[in-house]
Amino acid sequence: KTIQSPIINVAAGGYHHLILVFNISGSATGGRTFGANIATANMTVRGGTSNLAITPTLTTVASATPIIFGNSTITGINKLSSTVNVSAVNVTVIIYNITATGEQMNLTWINITRLGTSAAITTNTNITAVGLFNNSVGTDLAGSTLIRWNATAPVNGVYIFNITADGGPGILNVSSGGNQHLIVVFNISGAAGVTFGTTAGANIATANLSMLGGSSGVAITPTLASSNSSVAAIVGTSAVTGIDQNTANKNLSSTNVAVVTYNV
Repeated sequence: KTIQSPIINVAAGGYHHLILVFNISGSATGGRTFGANIATANMTVRGGTSNLAITPTLTTVASATPIIFGNSTITGINKLSSTVNVSAVNVTVIIYNITATGEQMNLTWINITRLGTSAAITTNTNITAVGLFNNSVGTDLAGSTLIRWNATAPVNGVYIFNITADGGPGILNVSSGGNQHLIVVFNISGAAGVTFGTTAGANIATANLSMLGGSSGVAITPTLASSNSSVAAIVGTSAVTGIDQNTANKNLSSTNVAVVTYNV
């Protein structure tokens, strides 16, 4: 790039700093590098009094060449209602919409932290399993692909999904310009294992996940929004079954006629 003169004038015995800056395009490709240098053949310096061409002594003229890396956003979509039934399975808690800009994003591991009242957090028996599903099209659990159920018991309410540590391919990959849905589900314990009335939910944090740029290999800190689900109270269930008692004709003025019995 040619910059026309005059650039700067330096007084005898003095100095100036010439600072070169770049603006990185929002459509740049992750994994590419950039930098700058100068050479005596590519500049003109003239003495202010003599007007002679000066060849300056150059030292450390080339910058480093850092890597351009992409960006990612993770936005939570809460799916919990105010209550969840005992023994419920595949309860969708929260869905994380993950995007990639500039390069593919590889989510290699993630921790899911259980939210709720203290009993819900410290008592693992309320939740029998936590699963991660992936859907590249929509947000429904139907048609989604199971990534994994938690392989180890949670510690202080934290479920660790580190598939790469087990030799697996990671959690999911998001193509540049695309998005993927990471769906968090709970299985609720049966009555024997539940503390009724406690609440449960889930969240994530940037400190509790690892994301790498697919081309740059740079560790990416995604922009995180709405990372917490709401919390749902774990409640019991009830069934009401009617038994028809009104099986025969009745006389006029009959009293205490059993019509139906409800078994609750």
